[in-house]
Amino acid sequence: MSVIFGVLAALAWGVHDLLVRQVSQRLGTVTALSTVLALSVVLLLAALLILPNAGFTISPEGVGLCVLSGLTFAVASFSLYRAFEIGPVRLVAPIIGAYPVISMAWASVFSVPAPLSDWLAVAVVIFGVALVVVLSEKTPGAGDNGQSRAVIWALLAAISFAFTFIIGQPAVNTGHPLALNLVTRCVAFAVMSLVVLRSGGFHWPGRKFLPLLAVLAVLDALALGLVLQAGGLAHPEYASVAASTFGMVTIILAWAFLKEEIRPSQWGAAATVFAAIAYLGI
Repeated sequence: MSVIFGVLAALAWGVHDLLVRQVSQRLGTVTALSTVLALSVVLLLAALLILPNAGFTISPEGVGLCVLSGLTFAVASFSLYRAFEIGPVRLVAPIIGAYPVISMAWASVFSVPAPLSDWLAVAVVIFGVALVVVLSEKTPGAGDNGQSRAVIWALLAAISFAFTFIIGQPAVNTGHPLALNLVTRCVAFAVMSLVVLRSGGFHWPGRKFLPLLAVLAVLDALALGLVLQAGGLAHPEYASVAASTFGMVTIILAWAFLKEEIRPSQWGAAATVFAAIAYLGI
């Protein structure tokens, strides 16, 4: 189930990233990300008020964990947007997608050590995703200085994503999942609000972008909720591993819906990745 949750999160984030390509260049990182976070807060709050079995039940310990995971999630999201804004996909996506190494290492030290075979499967997943992304990039990248900054942002995103899940997953038994997700996103939105103030104020995205941004908010909240909810399952770090394939999912979706070409070598790498994920789920 942990792997299944991760795969579903990867699908949600894959669609999310495919749509982000349509708005990030027009709206900019700060406007797009702050709007998505604001809309996700509103939607989660509405769900808590409407759903019959939902409720804002969360322990003080859960609040503390969600605050910390919200801080790391804000850093992760902003760093991801910035990395993709200034660096080529082939450079930054494999770095960001390598965050499960941190999750697995943390689990091995502080929880149940993973066997060598599982480590090999994780390595196959990361290498396969990197291969698919590298082979897909055709556009020239930024200059040396831009690429260096992109690598820094990508590394920061990978580390922050790993600790978002490491900190957030133990909170799964401290409150309702929607309440936990809401607190996490409120903190992330508060951080982005400070960024907005320092960047010169919020720029209204326009009514025509709001439906698309609302879809992004739903997909992002769903994906994060799935990975955090895996904290109550066996080997929650495997959800992080499966979710890290979101970059590859985006490329496959672009092939299916935008008619972008996928080479035979990419299909082979993708099949290898899914085989490794299936092994982790056995």
